Amino acid sequence: MNARARLMLGILFLALPGASRAVTLDLESPEPGTYTVRGSFDAAATTSAVWSVLTDYDGLSRFVPDLKLSRVRERTADGVLLEQVATGRFLVFHKHVRVLLRCVETPGEKLAFEDSLGADFKLYRGAWTLIPEKGGVHVHYELRATPKGAAPGAIARRAMARGARDLLERVRQEILRRT
Repeated sequence: MNARARLMLGILFLALPGASRAVTLDLESPEPGTYTVRGSFDAAATTSAVWSVLTDYDGLSRFVPDLKLSRVRERTADGVLLEQVATGRFLVFHKHVRVLLRCVETPGEKLAFEDSLGADFKLYRGAWTLIPEKGGVHVHYELRATPKGAAPGAIARRAMARGARDLLERVRQEILRRT
């Protein structure tokens, strides 16, 4: 496909209802190999509907295709221990990444998480924050990650941005589907 055809296809995609334009994303690299992702979207849904999607830990892999495993290992008064395995892709390359997330829930407001396994990331910490608004909820996502054995900067940056945008869009679509 030539450049003009790709441009036209991109314009048509952005004109579709529910297209990814609803998700905003910003990626920074405050130091080499570390990435901070901030993304958000608005959902015409109740806070409880959004919260139920975010905390459907065992069901996340049903609507986030790159997530091959999402399983609660333990529930305590302090939170949830969540095991996840995802497939990161760039061009023809695939890499499985594993995290064991310690999740701290403030129901209906914030879901904070941090990797305690350290297998594929030196640092993996973030949060989902829900901000009620007239007509719905503003959903904010933030992640700070330092992958181990990082790919060259430009490749890792594109892979992080693609993965985060896809995650946010899939969560947004699932919220809309359940509403």
